[in-house]
Amino acid sequence: STTIAPKVEELRAFLWANMYKHYKVVRTMSKFSRVVEELYHAFMDDKEILPTKWQNRMAEESDGSKVGDARIVADYIASMTDRYAIKEHERLFEPYWENR
Repeated sequence: STTIAPKVEELRAFLWANMYKHYKVVRTMSKFSRVVEELYHAFMDDKEILPTKWQNRMAEESDGSKVGDARIVADYIASMTDRYAIKEHERLFEPYWENR
């Protein structure tokens, strides 16, 4: 409604400035973007590090093109929770992960 619209816009502006663009939120999003990007490149560079289920899916569904493989890798990453993606990144990139 016309009476609520200005208040909604005021709230949106406040949230944008004080929450969505807060430096701590931006830092976290930046770190997580790097995690996702590094996972994507790792899986695209070496398909054998994908879990067996996803390797099988790639063998069955991908046409062997980079685009076909990318779709399956993207689907795998999209299926991850944030916490699982971080753990997967640690398993792949931290040399002493198993020794913790």
